[in-house]
Amino acid sequence: MARSKNLDEFDLFEEAAEIEGSRPHIRNAPGNKGRLRPRLKDKYDIITEPEVAHEIFAQKDDLRFLEFTYQPSRVERGWLIDALGGFYDEKWFDDVLQIVKGGKEASVYQCKGNATTDAAFIAAKMYRPRIFRSLRNDSLYRQGRALLDEDGLVVKNAGKLKAVHKGTGFGKDVLHTSWIEHEVRTMKTLHEAGLDVPCFYASGSNALLMEYIGDADAAAPALIDVELDPAEARPLLQRALHNVESMLRLGIVHGDLSAYNILYWEGSITLIDFPQAIDPEKNPNGFDIFERDVVRICEYFTRQGARADGRELARKFWRARGHHILPMVDPAFLDPEDEQDLALWQTAKDRI
Repeated sequence: MARSKNLDEFDLFEEAAEIEGSRPHIRNAPGNKGRLRPRLKDKYDIITEPEVAHEIFAQKDDLRFLEFTYQPSRVERGWLIDALGGFYDEKWFDDVLQIVKGGKEASVYQCKGNATTDAAFIAAKMYRPRIFRSLRNDSLYRQGRALLDEDGLVVKNAGKLKAVHKGTGFGKDVLHTSWIEHEVRTMKTLHEAGLDVPCFYASGSNALLMEYIGDADAAAPALIDVELDPAEARPLLQRALHNVESMLRLGIVHGDLSAYNILYWEGSITLIDFPQAIDPEKNPNGFDIFERDVVRICEYFTRQGARADGRELARKFWRARGHHILPMVDPAFLDPEDEQDLALWQTAKDRI
Protein backbone atom coordinates (compact mmCIF):
# COMPACT_ATOMS: atom_id res chain seq x y z
CA MET A 1 0.00 0.00 0.00
CA ALA A 2 1.20 3.49 -0.82
CA ARG A 3 2.32 5.52 2.14
CA SER A 4 4.13 8.85 2.47
CA LYS A 5 7.68 8.34 3.79
CA ASN A 6 8.22 11.93 4.83
CA LEU A 7 8.27 12.83 8.51
CA ASP A 8 6.06 15.88 8.50
CA GLU A 9 3.61 17.59 10.82
CA PHE A 10 1.19 14.67 10.60
CA ASP A 11 3.88 12.30 11.82
CA LEU A 12 4.83 14.56 14.70
CA PHE A 13 1.27 14.57 15.95
CA GLU A 14 1.20 10.81 15.44
CA GLU A 15 4.31 10.70 17.63
CA ALA A 16 2.50 12.80 20.21
CA ALA A 17 -0.42 10.37 20.14
CA GLU A 18 1.88 7.41 20.73
CA ILE A 19 3.55 9.13 23.69
CA GLU A 20 0.24 10.05 25.25
CA GLY A 21 -1.49 6.76 24.50
CA SER A 22 -5.24 7.23 24.54
CA ARG A 23 -5.22 10.38 26.65
CA PRO A 24 -6.51 13.32 24.58
CA HIS A 25 -5.74 16.05 27.12
CA ILE A 26 -2.05 16.87 26.85
CA ARG A 27 -1.61 20.22 28.57
CA ASN A 28 -0.47 18.79 31.91
CA ALA A 29 0.38 15.28 30.82
CA PRO A 30 3.17 13.64 32.87
CA GLY A 31 6.56 13.72 31.24
CA ASN A 32 5.33 16.05 28.54
CA LYS A 33 5.66 19.44 30.18
CA GLY A 34 8.37 21.55 28.65
CA ARG A 35 9.30 18.89 26.10
CA LEU A 36 6.87 17.83 23.38
CA ARG A 37 4.57 20.85 23.37
CA PRO A 38 7.35 23.46 23.08
CA ARG A 39 9.09 21.45 20.36
CA LEU A 40 5.96 21.25 18.21
CA LYS A 41 4.96 24.84 18.88
CA ASP A 42 8.42 26.30 18.26
CA LYS A 43 9.00 24.32 15.09
CA TYR A 44 5.63 24.80 13.43
CA ASP A 45 4.09 27.81 15.17
CA ILE A 46 0.96 25.78 15.90
CA ILE A 47 -1.72 25.88 18.54
CA THR A 48 -1.67 23.01 21.04
CA GLU A 49 -4.62 23.81 23.32
CA PRO A 50 -6.22 20.75 24.94
CA GLU A 51 -9.44 20.98 22.95
CA VAL A 52 -7.49 21.04 19.67
CA ALA A 53 -5.41 18.03 20.68
CA HIS A 54 -8.56 16.23 21.80
CA GLU A 55 -10.18 16.80 18.42
CA ILE A 56 -7.13 15.47 16.61
CA PHE A 57 -6.56 12.40 18.73
CA ALA A 58 -10.27 11.53 18.92
CA GLN A 59 -10.63 11.06 15.13
CA LYS A 60 -12.15 7.66 14.30
CA ASP A 61 -11.17 5.38 11.46
CA ASP A 62 -13.56 5.47 8.51
CA LEU A 63 -14.34 2.31 6.56
CA ARG A 64 -14.26 4.22 3.28
CA PHE A 65 -10.67 5.30 3.83
CA LEU A 66 -9.54 1.94 5.19
CA GLU A 67 -10.29 0.52 1.73
CA PHE A 68 -8.28 3.14 -0.13
CA THR A 69 -4.91 2.45 -1.69
CA TYR A 70 -3.24 5.26 0.22
CA GLN A 71 -3.09 4.49 3.92
CA PRO A 72 -2.29 7.63 5.93
CA SER A 73 -1.32 7.88 9.57
CA ARG A 74 -4.16 7.85 12.10
CA VAL A 75 -4.12 11.62 12.52
CA GLU A 76 -3.84 12.35 8.79
CA ARG A 77 -6.72 9.95 8.16
CA GLY A 78 -8.97 12.04 10.37
CA TRP A 79 -8.23 15.15 8.36
CA LEU A 80 -8.65 13.31 5.05
CA ILE A 81 -12.04 12.00 6.15
CA ASP A 82 -13.13 15.50 7.11
CA ALA A 83 -11.78 17.19 3.97
CA LEU A 84 -12.45 14.57 1.28
CA GLY A 85 -15.17 12.30 2.68
CA GLY A 86 -17.98 14.42 1.27
CA PHE A 87 -16.42 14.46 -2.21
CA TYR A 88 -16.12 10.68 -2.11
CA ASP A 89 -19.75 10.29 -1.07
CA GLU A 90 -20.76 12.54 -3.96
CA LYS A 91 -18.81 10.27 -6.38
CA TRP A 92 -16.19 12.80 -7.40
CA PHE A 93 -13.53 10.08 -7.20
CA ASP A 94 -13.26 6.35 -6.47
CA ASP A 95 -9.97 6.01 -4.60
CA VAL A 96 -7.15 7.98 -2.96
CA LEU A 97 -4.01 6.57 -4.54
CA GLN A 98 -1.06 8.48 -3.11
CA ILE A 99 0.16 11.77 -1.72
CA VAL A 100 2.03 13.66 -4.42
CA LYS A 101 2.96 16.86 -2.63
CA GLY A 102 3.27 17.89 1.00
CA GLY A 103 3.71 21.50 2.00
CA LYS A 104 3.31 23.96 4.86
CA GLU A 105 0.02 25.23 3.42
CA ALA A 106 -1.51 22.16 1.80
CA SER A 107 -1.01 18.57 0.68
CA VAL A 108 -2.04 17.22 -2.73
CA TYR A 109 -3.31 13.69 -3.35
CA GLN A 110 -3.73 11.70 -6.54
CA CYS A 111 -7.25 10.28 -6.71
CA LYS A 112 -8.76 7.77 -9.12
CA GLY A 113 -11.29 9.56 -11.32
CA ASN A 114 -14.58 8.39 -12.74
CA ALA A 115 -17.38 9.50 -15.04
CA THR A 116 -18.09 12.61 -12.93
CA THR A 117 -15.10 14.44 -14.41
CA ASP A 118 -14.37 11.97 -17.23
CA ALA A 119 -10.73 11.96 -16.08
CA ALA A 120 -8.57 8.96 -15.18
CA PHE A 121 -7.17 10.88 -12.21
CA ILE A 122 -7.93 14.06 -10.34
CA ALA A 123 -5.91 16.01 -7.79
CA ALA A 124 -7.29 16.74 -4.33
CA LYS A 125 -5.65 19.67 -2.58
CA MET A 126 -6.24 19.46 1.16
CA TYR A 127 -5.33 22.58 3.08
CA ARG A 128 -3.55 22.09 6.35
CA PRO A 129 -5.86 22.51 9.33
CA ARG A 130 -5.68 26.05 10.67
CA ILE A 131 -3.35 25.03 13.49
CA PHE A 132 -0.74 24.14 10.85
CA ARG A 133 -1.13 27.34 8.81
CA SER A 134 0.80 30.45 9.65
CA LEU A 135 -1.32 33.51 8.93
CA ARG A 136 1.42 35.93 9.87
CA ASN A 137 2.18 36.91 6.26
CA ASP A 138 -1.37 36.87 4.90
CA SER A 139 -1.84 40.59 5.48
CA LEU A 140 0.57 41.41 2.64
CA TYR A 141 -1.79 39.73 0.17
CA ARG A 142 -5.09 40.61 1.83
CA GLN A 143 -4.56 44.35 1.40
CA GLY A 144 -7.14 45.70 -1.01
CA ARG A 145 -9.07 42.46 -1.48
CA ALA A 146 -12.45 41.50 -0.09
CA LEU A 147 -13.19 38.68 2.32
CA LEU A 148 -15.08 35.84 0.63
CA ASP A 149 -17.44 33.34 2.24
CA GLU A 150 -17.86 29.65 1.43
CA ASP A 151 -20.02 30.55 -1.59
CA GLY A 152 -17.41 32.92 -2.98
CA LEU A 153 -19.49 35.98 -2.04
CA VAL A 154 -18.11 39.08 -0.37
CA VAL A 155 -18.48 38.94 3.42
CA LYS A 156 -20.65 41.81 4.68
CA ASN A 157 -21.73 40.35 8.00
CA ALA A 158 -20.61 42.72 10.75
CA GLY A 159 -20.03 39.88 13.22
CA LYS A 160 -17.68 38.07 10.88
CA LEU A 161 -15.79 41.25 10.01
CA LYS A 162 -15.42 42.08 13.69
CA ALA A 163 -14.15 38.58 14.47
CA VAL A 164 -11.51 38.89 11.74
CA HIS A 165 -10.46 42.29 13.04
CA LYS A 166 -10.13 40.96 16.59
CA GLY A 167 -8.25 37.86 15.46
CA THR A 168 -10.53 35.39 17.23
CA GLY A 169 -10.59 31.69 16.40
CA PHE A 170 -13.80 32.22 14.45
CA GLY A 171 -12.20 35.15 12.64
CA LYS A 172 -9.29 32.96 11.60
CA ASP A 173 -11.76 30.41 10.26
CA VAL A 174 -13.35 33.19 8.17
CA LEU A 175 -9.90 34.11 6.83
CA HIS A 176 -9.17 30.45 6.08
CA THR A 177 -12.39 30.15 4.05
CA SER A 178 -11.62 33.38 2.20
CA TRP A 179 -8.12 32.12 1.42
CA ILE A 180 -9.55 29.00 -0.26
CA GLU A 181 -12.28 30.87 -2.14
CA HIS A 182 -9.77 33.34 -3.58
CA GLU A 183 -7.85 30.39 -5.02
CA VAL A 184 -11.07 28.98 -6.51
CA ARG A 185 -12.06 32.31 -8.04
CA THR A 186 -8.58 32.85 -9.49
CA MET A 187 -8.33 29.37 -10.99
CA LYS A 188 -11.74 29.70 -12.64
CA THR A 189 -10.88 33.08 -14.15
CA LEU A 190 -7.51 32.00 -15.50
CA HIS A 191 -8.73 28.68 -16.88
CA GLU A 192 -11.64 30.36 -18.66
CA ALA A 193 -9.11 32.76 -20.19
CA GLY A 194 -7.18 29.83 -21.65
CA LEU A 195 -4.09 30.15 -19.47
CA ASP A 196 -1.95 27.26 -18.30
CA VAL A 197 -3.66 26.38 -15.02
CA PRO A 198 -5.48 23.22 -13.88
CA CYS A 199 -9.18 22.86 -14.53
CA PHE A 200 -11.15 23.40 -11.31
CA TYR A 201 -13.78 20.80 -10.36
CA ALA A 202 -15.14 21.44 -6.87
CA SER A 203 -14.27 22.89 -3.47
CA GLY A 204 -15.22 22.29 0.15
CA SER A 205 -14.48 23.81 3.51
CA ASN A 206 -10.90 22.57 3.56
CA ALA A 207 -10.10 21.16 0.13
CA LEU A 208 -10.55 21.58 -3.59
CA LEU A 209 -10.54 19.17 -6.52
CA MET A 210 -8.77 19.98 -9.76
CA GLU A 211 -7.20 18.55 -12.87
CA TYR A 212 -4.34 16.12 -12.22
CA ILE A 213 -1.14 16.77 -14.17
CA GLY A 214 0.90 13.59 -14.65
CA ASP A 215 0.23 9.92 -15.31
CA ALA A 216 -0.61 6.78 -13.36
CA ASP A 217 2.92 6.43 -12.03
CA ALA A 218 3.91 9.95 -11.12
CA ALA A 219 2.64 13.50 -10.81
CA ALA A 220 4.22 16.25 -12.85
CA PRO A 221 7.35 17.57 -11.11
CA ALA A 222 7.85 21.22 -10.26
CA LEU A 223 10.20 23.11 -12.56
CA ILE A 224 12.68 23.47 -9.69
CA ASP A 225 13.28 19.70 -9.98
CA VAL A 226 13.74 19.76 -13.77
CA GLU A 227 16.90 20.44 -15.76
CA LEU A 228 16.15 21.85 -19.21
CA ASP A 229 18.46 22.34 -22.14
CA PRO A 230 18.48 25.89 -23.57
CA ALA A 231 16.55 24.87 -26.69
CA GLU A 232 13.61 23.78 -24.55
CA ALA A 233 14.04 26.44 -21.88
CA ARG A 234 13.60 29.41 -24.22
CA PRO A 235 10.06 28.62 -25.45
CA LEU A 236 9.00 27.61 -21.95
CA LEU A 237 10.27 30.94 -20.61
CA GLN A 238 8.20 32.74 -23.22
CA ARG A 239 5.17 30.68 -22.26
CA ALA A 240 5.65 31.45 -18.58
CA LEU A 241 5.97 35.17 -19.32
CA HIS A 242 2.87 34.98 -21.54
CA ASN A 243 0.94 33.63 -18.57
CA VAL A 244 2.28 36.33 -16.24
CA GLU A 245 1.50 39.13 -18.69
CA SER A 246 -1.97 37.73 -19.46
CA MET A 247 -2.75 37.44 -15.75
CA LEU A 248 -1.77 41.07 -15.28
CA ARG A 249 -4.12 42.01 -18.11
CA LEU A 250 -6.90 40.21 -16.21
CA GLY A 251 -6.07 42.15 -13.04
CA ILE A 252 -4.35 39.24 -11.28
CA VAL A 253 -0.84 38.82 -9.90
CA HIS A 254 0.05 35.31 -8.69
CA GLY A 255 1.89 36.66 -5.66
CA ASP A 256 4.19 33.70 -4.96
CA LEU A 257 5.25 32.49 -8.39
CA SER A 258 8.51 30.61 -8.81
CA ALA A 259 9.89 27.36 -10.20
CA TYR A 260 8.43 25.65 -7.13
CA ASN A 261 4.82 26.15 -8.24
CA ILE A 262 5.10 25.73 -12.00
CA LEU A 263 4.66 22.10 -13.04
CA TYR A 264 6.44 20.56 -16.03
CA TRP A 265 4.94 17.70 -18.01
CA GLU A 266 5.72 16.48 -21.52
CA GLY A 267 7.16 19.77 -22.68
CA SER A 268 4.44 21.99 -21.20
CA ILE A 269 4.06 24.03 -18.02
CA THR A 270 1.14 24.48 -15.61
CA LEU A 271 0.93 27.23 -13.00
CA ILE A 272 -0.49 26.22 -9.60
CA ASP A 273 -1.16 27.58 -6.08
CA PHE A 274 -3.22 30.79 -6.23
CA PRO A 275 -4.66 31.53 -2.76
CA GLN A 276 -2.46 34.59 -2.28
CA ALA A 277 -3.21 36.13 -5.71
CA ILE A 278 -3.71 39.90 -5.60
CA ASP A 279 -5.36 42.67 -7.59
CA PRO A 280 -2.50 44.89 -8.82
CA GLU A 281 -4.72 47.97 -8.80
CA LYS A 282 -5.91 47.54 -5.22
CA ASN A 283 -2.89 46.18 -3.39
CA PRO A 284 -0.41 48.96 -2.52
CA ASN A 285 2.43 46.44 -2.74
CA GLY A 286 1.32 45.34 -6.19
CA PHE A 287 4.43 46.15 -8.16
CA ASP A 288 6.86 44.77 -5.59
CA ILE A 289 4.92 41.48 -5.49
CA PHE A 290 4.66 41.34 -9.30
CA GLU A 291 8.34 42.13 -9.77
CA ARG A 292 9.30 39.37 -7.36
CA ASP A 293 7.23 36.86 -9.38
CA VAL A 294 8.87 37.83 -12.68
CA VAL A 295 12.39 37.93 -11.23
CA ARG A 296 12.05 34.46 -9.71
CA ILE A 297 10.90 33.00 -13.02
CA CYS A 298 13.69 34.66 -14.97
CA GLU A 299 16.31 33.56 -12.46
CA TYR A 300 15.29 29.93 -12.92
CA PHE A 301 15.29 30.08 -16.72
CA THR A 302 18.56 31.98 -16.79
CA ARG A 303 20.12 29.03 -14.95
CA GLN A 304 18.71 26.80 -17.70
CA GLY A 305 20.39 28.84 -20.43
CA ALA A 306 17.51 31.18 -21.35
CA ARG A 307 18.70 34.54 -20.04
CA ALA A 308 16.17 37.23 -19.17
CA ASP A 309 16.18 40.43 -17.09
CA GLY A 310 13.30 39.94 -14.68
CA ARG A 311 13.31 43.48 -13.29
CA GLU A 312 13.28 45.08 -16.71
CA LEU A 313 10.51 42.78 -17.94
CA ALA A 314 8.44 43.46 -14.83
CA ARG A 315 8.65 47.23 -15.43
CA LYS A 316 7.79 46.75 -19.11
CA PHE A 317 4.70 44.61 -18.43
CA TRP A 318 3.57 46.83 -15.55
CA ARG A 319 3.78 50.09 -17.50
CA ALA A 320 2.12 48.49 -20.56
CA ARG A 321 -1.00 48.00 -18.44
CA GLY A 322 -1.00 51.67 -17.43
CA HIS A 323 0.19 51.03 -13.86
CA HIS A 324 2.58 53.40 -12.12
CA ILE A 325 5.68 52.35 -10.25
CA LEU A 326 5.75 54.45 -7.11
CA PRO A 327 9.07 55.46 -5.57
CA MET A 328 9.95 53.70 -2.33
CA VAL A 329 10.71 57.02 -0.62
CA ASP A 330 8.93 60.36 -0.34
CA PRO A 331 11.28 63.16 -1.49
CA ALA A 332 9.70 65.49 1.08
CA PHE A 333 11.50 63.54 3.79
CA LEU A 334 14.92 63.63 2.11
CA ASP A 335 17.66 66.21 2.70
CA PRO A 336 19.09 67.47 -0.64
CA GLU A 337 22.35 68.26 1.16
CA ASP A 338 22.78 64.75 2.51
CA GLU A 339 24.73 62.38 0.24
CA GLN A 340 23.02 59.29 1.59
CA ASP A 341 19.59 60.82 0.96
CA LEU A 342 20.65 61.80 -2.56
CA ALA A 343 21.82 58.25 -3.25
CA LEU A 344 18.53 56.89 -1.90
CA TRP A 345 16.54 59.20 -4.15
CA GLN A 346 18.61 58.22 -7.18
CA THR A 347 17.86 54.58 -6.49
CA ALA A 348 14.16 55.40 -6.20
CA LYS A 349 14.21 57.32 -9.51
CA ASP A 350 15.90 54.40 -11.28
CA ARG A 351 13.07 52.20 -10.08
CA ILE A 352 10.31 54.41 -11.53
